[in-house]
Amino acid sequence: MATVLNTKRLPNLFKEVKPVQQINIHEVKTHFSTYIDKAAAGEPFIITKYGRPLVTVIPYVAEAQKPRIGFLKGRASIPDDFDRMGSD
Repeated sequence: MATVLNTKRLPNLFKEVKPVQQINIHEVKTHFSTYIDKAAAGEPFIITKYGRPLVTVIPYVAEAQKPRIGFLKGRASIPDDFDRMGSD
């Protein structure tokens, strides 16, 4: 079964091809925070081991939050005497 890649969730890596930096795994381990910050800022990179590519690190692109207004519509009801409750 073929896997379909959802390119909407990925940054614009497929629209403009730029050379991607290749970094040795030891270098990434030594300066992990720096490289993660770069990836989060939109600068992808490839981690290599013995000169062979292992993984590509790209920034995570979160889906837009759907509006929550009306999320309980049809699941809750307000009694007709709501405004009079507790006034006894």
